[in-house]
Amino acid sequence: MQNRKNKYRWLRWTLLIMLLIVSLAMIFNEQLKNLTIQHISNSAYHASLKDPQKSKGNFDFKKVKSLDVTTVAKAMTNDSNAIARLAIPSVSMRLPVFYGLDNNNLARGAGTMKPNQVLGKGNYALAGHYMTDAGNLFSPLKRIQTAAYVYLTDNQQVYT
Repeated sequence: MQNRKNKYRWLRWTLLIMLLIVSLAMIFNEQLKNLTIQHISNSAYHASLKDPQKSKGNFDFKKVKSLDVTTVAKAMTNDSNAIARLAIPSVSMRLPVFYGLDNNNLARGAGTMKPNQVLGKGNYALAGHYMTDAGNLFSPLKRIQTAAYVYLTDNQQVYT
């Protein structure tokens, strides 16, 4: 009889702890998503760059979706390297630039808008997500001032 009581007590505590964990995850869902985005973006920024000529990308802007927890989780498992790095010191913005508009890419940094863009030759159009968290992805652009310096590098040259 005592053994049975111990099993029920153990089951109750296990369920209570699981309920607490799930509740906390639901309450702090947005904060966890923002922290994860910040971490994977930072990791991708510091990883080695790859040649855009060897990259395959999706450029269908209609397929870009809002960032949700599922998209961010998928982006965590994506190991594709960035093709460039973007920095805007005046707003403390540093992002990796990926080839194409894939949701996984845009969850980790900026994406190139057109397949034949070349750094240093004409306009270099980028796309990215704006987050309400002031430090993630393109959200620092809200504070940018006219004539701010924007730097883009492919590790061969820095473009201003």
